[in-house]
Amino acid sequence: MKAQFGGEFMREDDPVADATIEHRLITELQRARQAYQHSRREFERIQAESLEIGLHSPDAVQMLERATAECNRTLESYSAAVSRFSDFVLKGKAPRD
Repeated sequence: MKAQFGGEFMREDDPVADATIEHRLITELQRARQAYQHSRREFERIQAESLEIGLHSPDAVQMLERATAECNRTLESYSAAVSRFSDFVLKGKAPRD
C-alpha cells in the first residue's frame, strides 16, 4: 500500500517496484527527449525553408505556426517527463498512473 503525503503518493519501499517504476520513467523520458529533438530539428528545417521562400508568404507562416506548436507540445511533454522522473528519484513520489 502506498502512503499518501500532501496529495501525492509516496513510493513503496520495494526495490523491485522502484526499479520497475524507474525503468518506465527513464523510457518515458528518453522517448519524450527524442520527440522533442525531432520536432526541434523539423522546426529549424522549416524555419530555414520559410526564410528562403519569404516570411510574407502565407504558406511559410502556416508552416512555422505548425512547427512551433509541435515543438512547444513536445517540449511540454519532455518537461513533464523530467519532472516525473525527478520527483520519483529525488522526492520518492511515484507517478499516479
